[in-house]
Amino acid sequence: MGGQRFAESPLAAHDPSYYGDLLQGVLDVTCIRFAPHLLLPSLALLVAAPAVHAVPLLNTNASVLAINTSPPATDSFYFPGEGADSAIDGISNTKYLNLGQPPNGIGLAVEPLFGNTIAQSIQFTTADDAVNRDPAGWILYGSNDFLSSADNSGLDGGENWTQIANGALEFPEDRLTQLPAINFANSTAYNNYRIEFTGAKGGPGGRDAFNGIQIADVQLYTAPDAGGSGVFGIADYAIAYQLPQPASFYFADESPANIVDYAYTASSSYPAGENPGLLVDGDTGTKYLNFGGPNSGFIVTPDSPAQVQSFIVTSANDAIDRHPTSWQLFGTNDPITSLDNSFGDAENWVELGSGSIEVPPGLFTDSPVVSVPNANAYSSYKMLFPTTNGAGLMQISEASFFTSADGTGQDILEVGTPSLLAIDTNRGATKNFNAGGPNSGFIITPAVGTTIVDGFEITTGGDATHRDPATWELYGTNESIVSEDNSQGEGENWTLISSGAFSDLEVSLDRNVTGDVVALTNSTEYTSYKFVFPTLRDPEQDNGFQVADIQLFGDIVTPAPSLGDFNADGLVDAADYTVWRDNLNDPDESALNGNGDGGGVTQSDYDLWVANYGKDYSLPASLAIPEPSTSAMVLGLLSLFGLRQKRN
Repeated sequence: MGGQRFAESPLAAHDPSYYGDLLQGVLDVTCIRFAPHLLLPSLALLVAAPAVHAVPLLNTNASVLAINTSPPATDSFYFPGEGADSAIDGISNTKYLNLGQPPNGIGLAVEPLFGNTIAQSIQFTTADDAVNRDPAGWILYGSNDFLSSADNSGLDGGENWTQIANGALEFPEDRLTQLPAINFANSTAYNNYRIEFTGAKGGPGGRDAFNGIQIADVQLYTAPDAGGSGVFGIADYAIAYQLPQPASFYFADESPANIVDYAYTASSSYPAGENPGLLVDGDTGTKYLNFGGPNSGFIVTPDSPAQVQSFIVTSANDAIDRHPTSWQLFGTNDPITSLDNSFGDAENWVELGSGSIEVPPGLFTDSPVVSVPNANAYSSYKMLFPTTNGAGLMQISEASFFTSADGTGQDILEVGTPSLLAIDTNRGATKNFNAGGPNSGFIITPAVGTTIVDGFEITTGGDATHRDPATWELYGTNESIVSEDNSQGEGENWTLISSGAFSDLEVSLDRNVTGDVVALTNSTEYTSYKFVFPTLRDPEQDNGFQVADIQLFGDIVTPAPSLGDFNADGLVDAADYTVWRDNLNDPDESALNGNGDGGGVTQSDYDLWVANYGKDYSLPASLAIPEPSTSAMVLGLLSLFGLRQKRN
């Protein structure tokens, strides 16, 4: 754990000389002796100060919501030539692309020259690229007010809008394609119309839905099935808009729940258009790029087992410093259960060889043939690139595996449709990334019950030191949490507990490192806590806030029941069913250790067990943390010897 910690001990609770023995042990380890006149006053203070026996208060059962205290705002934005007017010009090779983030509440509002019309069908045309930007759904509104909202605004001109129709959209993969007309019932005439999109289609990557929303064209018609007259024309007035969105938003794989999972994940990730499948498409103009950089690679499963004895990798279209300079090849005959963007270690792998890769002299160029000393056929292969040519990213355009030692003959990756996964072996902590940046934070409700918090610690994310928090505010409440995820966190009455600025020992410049405990002076119990981080380490690079983990320390005042854990061992498992079965129909629930519903041992307790099966109520090992004055003194003394520790 971060900082210099002391394991809780009965000696610490009952024998004040424990701290003197502890300090003497530190001195013995360092082979340093203080002069008595320096040591004894400090030791006397240590002996006199009582210990605060604090425990970690958070586990994976804690409830966590992301917040940002900044007000909602619009982020509507488009490049020249890709505004809302391009969606109504009737030209399919132009488009409306709105890059507002997050991609919610985005649309276009149109004031047709035709004036008052009754729309009864709508028709869309797909744009020229990027399937993941296709809208996932639509909502049509009408208004008879003057369209006074500005372009790229939050539609704040005061117009009154009436919803006419809505629906899901299933755009085809084909680009520049007109969809069949969508009919809807409407008998009301309107002067203006607005079409709002309900998010982007997205793709296989967790972030592909955050790359904008686009269409080539949209048209309303005054009759069903695209009949009657078209409502929109090239000369109509059209504006892009995005309704004001909460400042807080995060990607699905970087949710606030990650700050209490205390888990590690692979660093592997790739853009949707630069995925590992492109290694075998026969086109050197495409590429596989892995943000994990060194130690990233891929798992490939050919159509049939093969004995790979050599390989070639081809440089990509740019950045030759991303090209791998070393390799490790593994084989397995196990079924592949590793996931995409994982460590790739769910199977039993046999290392077949390793070595260096000569960097090609240019782009779109094959490396020299690399021989592999392999005498066996395997159903799948894992290729890792431990080093690159200097960059923090790794990329290649093509990979070829041969059954000959000299790179001749059939490339087995060109046969059929091999399956490919991205992997890397860089272990980084999961994290919560909030694109809201400054003023981001979270609301945490510990699962252990009512608590008194007197300290906390932060684990840094795996990259981007500028996203680290620089200052903090901690609040408490005893109200039920009604604030929603990604809100401003203002649904409750909050009391400020403390605030301050982080030192580099508390939020390290090193990555995936747990900092020293931030000690608090607090004696008030709360059921929930709110963290707000008003500023970040580098305000000049404001592109989000992140932390990997957080832990609160203090006392559990009123423990919450561990529902379903009838034998009170911290786990809800089959052993708890046995306790329930053996005591069924007993009017006294004492056998359930207070973890039932309180109404006797009945079917409802079984339902509790089922609902919570697999839950782990255990907390990390207990800790004893000295009170702030004592803690500061001990840490000050230890710092003389360079003994401050961090977990990495």
